[in-house]
Amino acid sequence: MREPPRPTDEALRLQALCATNLVDTPIEERFERLTRLAQQMFSVPIAAISLVTEKRQWFKSIQGLDVQETSRDISFCGHAILNPEELLVVRDARLDSRFEDNPLVTADPKIRFYAGCPVKSSDGLTLGTICIIDRVPRDLASEDLWPLKDIAALVETELHRERASAVQDQLIASLSQEGRVELIDPVTRLWNRSGMERLFKHAQALRVHKQLPVGEMLIKFDGLDDIAGRYSDRARDEALRHVARRLLNCCRNQDVVGRWDGSTFMMLIEAGDRQSLEEIADRVLTRFREQKINTEVGEVGINATLGLAFHEAAPDDEGAPFCEAAANALARGVERGGNCIEQAW
Repeated sequence: MREPPRPTDEALRLQALCATNLVDTPIEERFERLTRLAQQMFSVPIAAISLVTEKRQWFKSIQGLDVQETSRDISFCGHAILNPEELLVVRDARLDSRFEDNPLVTADPKIRFYAGCPVKSSDGLTLGTICIIDRVPRDLASEDLWPLKDIAALVETELHRERASAVQDQLIASLSQEGRVELIDPVTRLWNRSGMERLFKHAQALRVHKQLPVGEMLIKFDGLDDIAGRYSDRARDEALRHVARRLLNCCRNQDVVGRWDGSTFMMLIEAGDRQSLEEIADRVLTRFREQKINTEVGEVGINATLGLAFHEAAPDDEGAPFCEAAANALARGVERGGNCIEQAW
């Protein structure tokens, strides 16, 4: 195995990566949709957006593999960032001296094919890659892989774009990289309960001082706990990750999703109104009623019960305690038998 060398602009590259405030942050739909696109366009089992830090390759988004990061010294993307203008294509890793005895090749996920396109900062410094991976060799022509460059350009657009959520921006900017990790749920890679509580404080400040309303949505999923009892904790965790991604897909870019506890999730609806809150809630309820969750044990039906609360913009009012109104609404929905929406107004 050949460990990837460091680029000549490594110090500047790491500074640019740090400035993005993206490493060790929750998954976001704006990046998830791009890895899904790459996965579907090239018919591969795995697609990822990898950010290469000093010691790790950390995945801002990854489809088809349940990992958050790997060591940089065994990464394919560590090699891909060495040439900012070119795709790195490995048609059969077992026949490539750089990777033939790499543990990512000889053991899970047993990579055989890899194609990675560098993604860059606005100054042209390489931050990481968008990559596609297969477990069988593939002999794609260079022109067949050019669309990966187009997807890389879309990734770069999102890397340079400010988040639509002001509360997320404020929280992330106030935290060290280590502090972010403590506020992220390790299973779903969404904000955890502590993170959502911190986010709500920022949302309340915006509501009070800038007169921006905020909506809360608590969503309890029936059936997730049964999966662990019937199958395994691993199957339940896989279902939780599917639920997290589907929730992200239901909301707007500026909305924030977190795992509240167990099988309950929370959504903060920023700078919206009651109608937008109700529309998102209807979308969530419909999506989970109509579509089952795919797991290693097959398709699993999961119903959602939602409790909604909305806080109007009011500069002289600090507002109700975090989640109290939404929690009371959720409790009423559960008493009704679940699989429904209950409002606090």
